[in-house]
Amino acid sequence: MAVIGSSGHAARVAAPVIAATAGARLAAVLGSSPERGAALAGRYPDCRAYAGWDELAQDATLDAVWVAGPNNRHVEFAGNCLKAGKHVLLEKPMATSAADALELQTMAEDRDLKLMVGFQHRFRPAHRWLRDQVREGLFGEPKLLRIHRFWPFPYFEDMPGDASLSWRSSLSESGGWVLNDIGSHLIDLAQWLLDTPVQLAFTRTSNFKFLQASAEDSVLLVLDTGVGALVTIETSNAMASFPGTIELHGSAGWARADGTFDGGGSIATHTGERRNFQDVSALQANGWALEDFLAGIGGSPTIGATARQAAENVAIIEAAAAAHGS
Repeated sequence: MAVIGSSGHAARVAAPVIAATAGARLAAVLGSSPERGAALAGRYPDCRAYAGWDELAQDATLDAVWVAGPNNRHVEFAGNCLKAGKHVLLEKPMATSAADALELQTMAEDRDLKLMVGFQHRFRPAHRWLRDQVREGLFGEPKLLRIHRFWPFPYFEDMPGDASLSWRSSLSESGGWVLNDIGSHLIDLAQWLLDTPVQLAFTRTSNFKFLQASAEDSVLLVLDTGVGALVTIETSNAMASFPGTIELHGSAGWARADGTFDGGGSIATHTGERRNFQDVSALQANGWALEDFLAGIGGSPTIGATARQAAENVAIIEAAAAAHGS
């Protein structure tokens, strides 16, 4: 595998996760410059830096690529990899427009290549347990799902404290700030937990802290499943909050998950049970997502986000982002 990107998520997550995952080998890095690529590649044995796209495309030993980088470059980067015949694990969002996402989906399908998007929160044990209980009917028919998750910016020490210096706060470059950084995960989790597509019913975007940013820092979404259930999502990178919460109310019971996005967390249900889950790091969750992607390349069943599901996610985000400032 190769990594596209030489800082941020590529250096913080993708490269170390590939290096630590059985069945994968970190073979190369394509950075924003040969020098930056070499700096990341130099941290890992037998890993080299590509000088440019031609080297990646012509590397017959390369099977797959983990694509990071700014949101508005995802289509270009992933598209180049697919054209070169490489499987792609793509960071969210899949694209910044529904049309571009559909283009990538079609490109992968036409070439019979695996294209998956890294929504790693699907793989947290608490979320897998909750999904299993939904499918087994513990709560009856789901009626209302509420997901709340805040994460103050900057998320990591290597990010600029001044939001204006980050491409994330630019609507044209990010396609939506908190909508994509956090909200896309929550939309994906809602669709996955309920095992049904959702459509955008209501959006309210705001800037509570980063007033000069062209993209939003706080969002309230209402989603409609079309089968009698509603989803509400609350997310912000402007404010701190209690640990992330998932509340599910069904015709026969309920569940409340607390702290499951960071660490292990717990889930209480109408049965009186409170189930605690083992601590899980971000690297572990991403590692399970990578193992799932590798299994998919090998033809095994997967639970990760498919290109079609990720494209549906982009369409929702695009519609929500369009409401910002209106």
